[in-house]
Amino acid sequence: MNKKIIIISAINFSEGGPLTIYKECLRCLEENFLEDYKVVALVHDKSLFSEYEGKIEFMEFKDSKKSYLKRLYYEYIYFKKLSEKLKPYLWLSLHDMTPNVIADKRVVYCHNPMMFYKMAKEERKNHLNYFFFQNFINTFIK
Repeated sequence: MNKKIIIISAINFSEGGPLTIYKECLRCLEENFLEDYKVVALVHDKSLFSEYEGKIEFMEFKDSKKSYLKRLYYEYIYFKKLSEKLKPYLWLSLHDMTPNVIADKRVVYCHNPMMFYKMAKEERKNHLNYFFFQNFINTFIK
């Protein structure tokens, strides 16, 4: 029997809180879903996840942190091709943006609350860079 595939993606997470969140997600998948699903984790450096070796399949993207353009390439071009090849049931992105992928279910975890904050006119004037960043992020979430 071929298992349905769950892909979890966070190719820029390599330290601190984001890495902890990624590992907690993998732990939950390991404990609750491996019997019925194949889990593929897209990571920056698979050596950071040695505790899951042999249980979860890892695909490494070492150059993902070189530039934001590289990250956008992966999220919107490469991952579309990868999703067409792997045909995942679920694509879970931990990156605050919805990747351009084909999957039965797509889920995005948003750890940056900026996109949900409603800036007042005065704030927009005083913090124009945040205003543009917020609108830029919202474009990629949708």
